[in-house]
Amino acid sequence: MTATSGFGFYGNVRHDPFEFRNIRVDPATRGYNVHARTGKRTRSLSWADWVEFNAVVNEVLDHFRVSANVSTLGGKFVIRRGKKAYTEDDWRDLKYENVGSMMQPMSREESIVHE
Repeated sequence: MTATSGFGFYGNVRHDPFEFRNIRVDPATRGYNVHARTGKRTRSLSWADWVEFNAVVNEVLDHFRVSANVSTLGGKFVIRRGKKAYTEDDWRDLKYENVGSMMQPMSREESIVHE
């Protein structure tokens, strides 16, 4: 697959689908997040962080007119299929997915919050 841009260069994209793994918050620039159940600091992304990260990835790919299959979180968040960008509306089911336990359910949205 060839990616082109308005800057007069092009390149071949060989890794398709792209999958981002181990994405973490940089505490030096963004501070820590807090796990809602334990109250412990974490570098894991909150729901809002995931939405922002995925939007940035799409902005970069749109800018360079890249067609690619891209996902995060083990393929759960589909960021892009070809040139179609996915947004928070497309992940609505994941927002309320139980990431707690059966005894103490907790949605993905409320599980990690910014400190």
